[in-house]
Amino acid sequence: MLKLLTRANEEDLRNYELLLDALGLTCTDGWQNALSDRFADYNNKEPFNTPLLETPPDMMVDAENYKRLFKTTRKFARDLKKKIYQISPSLCPYCGRTGPNTIDHILQKDKFAEFSLYTPNLIPCCSNCNSCKNSIYWHQGQRCIVNLYHDRFLENKCIHVKVLPDKALGFNVPAFEYEFSWEDSRPREVELLKEHFKRFKLEELLAQQFQDELHRYHGIFSKSADNDSNPTTFVREMLRHEYETEKSRYGFHCHRCLIIDAILIDNNLITFLCTPRNLLHEALPRS
Repeated sequence: MLKLLTRANEEDLRNYELLLDALGLTCTDGWQNALSDRFADYNNKEPFNTPLLETPPDMMVDAENYKRLFKTTRKFARDLKKKIYQISPSLCPYCGRTGPNTIDHILQKDKFAEFSLYTPNLIPCCSNCNSCKNSIYWHQGQRCIVNLYHDRFLENKCIHVKVLPDKALGFNVPAFEYEFSWEDSRPREVELLKEHFKRFKLEELLAQQFQDELHRYHGIFSKSADNDSNPTTFVREMLRHEYETEKSRYGFHCHRCLIIDAILIDNNLITFLCTPRNLLHEALPRS
């Protein structure tokens, strides 16, 4: 359902929200409308305003029942989770490293029990990211986690990788830094993305993958380029093809797309990928 750090489309959300009805969950009179209205109030707020108050007293009984039902091994709870996994992406939408094996509550169920089974509040993710996020959604009065369903700025290509030619991660791999920018960006949105990356330790994850991917590409292209009269053109074409494939599956914010973007605008990295393996001991050319 979700691509990596990509806002879900409205059709996905409608299908996801219908799961409760399809599985036959019954609610007390007026409960479903009250639940939808309360969540809509949260979503329609200016994204960085004061968070919702915790579950109001008149909703507490039903809310606690929802929370208990989510935690049980009853058939409904099992079926709901199974269906969520079935329409989920093959990779965790937070980190993009492993498959989802748990379900995160955007608004934590301990404070917002009424949303324990409300599907627009549920994001399938890996256990490591669920642990990193924990119950934190706001910090010091500000939101610190991106909402993958409702943050519209994610429709833009807003995350970029900039290679730092005068620094290195080790074994000929250059260091890099993230840049967060897009047309009509607002300072608070940029700060939100930075805080989100910090919470999920995405810089450390990408640093390792950057090194792994560069050497993987080198292993592929250094052999193929020997048989091509214009190896740099060949490498660029192959990278662009892989970029389009990955973007169609996971969106342009997936790690591999970010890495390919960085490689394509750096001539030294392209040259590195064409360099024969026996010359790898030499330092990667720097600009």
